[in-house]
Amino acid sequence: MDIKWRNVYNNHTSLASLPWYVTLGNHDYGDWEGEEWNEIELSKIDPQWILPHLWYDFVEDLGDGSVHFVVIDTETFTKQIERNNYTDMLGWMDDTLRESTADWKFVIGHRHAFTAGDAGAVTTEIVDVLIPIMNRNNVDAYICGHDHNLQHLRNISGVGLDYVISGAGGALLSRYIQSNEDYIRDVYDIDTIFFEMTYGFVTLTVEKTFAQFDFFDQDAVLVYNFTRFK
Repeated sequence: MDIKWRNVYNNHTSLASLPWYVTLGNHDYGDWEGEEWNEIELSKIDPQWILPHLWYDFVEDLGDGSVHFVVIDTETFTKQIERNNYTDMLGWMDDTLRESTADWKFVIGHRHAFTAGDAGAVTTEIVDVLIPIMNRNNVDAYICGHDHNLQHLRNISGVGLDYVISGAGGALLSRYIQSNEDYIRDVYDIDTIFFEMTYGFVTLTVEKTFAQFDFFDQDAVLVYNFTRFK
């Protein structure tokens, strides 16, 4: 796992010195019980690989403000993995977000809440349980992967969470599904503002008064962006 990660991402000069804050996904849960904890053990010997627990948080200072990142383990929660005490994450997540004094709050997980792609329109457990926690604690965006494409989704009212999917870093791309876009709009009032079936990545620039998401394709060409303001 460590070799694959380095070969794919860490051999480029612009990435070689960056810290990697990790959230676990479905492929990090292997064929035998507890395999996901190997990645936490890796963080103890590789300071570039940051995964102190299945779920964790960190705050970045902006000088005149701050941004709080809350990293969750959607696999432990959606699969109800008892060995990892999945219910403990809910109380921790709610308490951490409620007690945060940061100007910006972002939650990072692997699985999507909503998608217009072919990974399944809705992850019910996230929508029914985790999204309400984010909403009542004024989270600005839920950032995830899982669906292999780039997306920006939001409630049709324009109020509340932004949903950012950045899952296009490798593997086969996931296609657009019209019926999924129609379903999440008709049932959940979620609008698919942007969808691109391309390899690429998303960057986030945060200042005290604004947060800007820039979506790039595999050639580092900007294909879409949006900004939230305070």
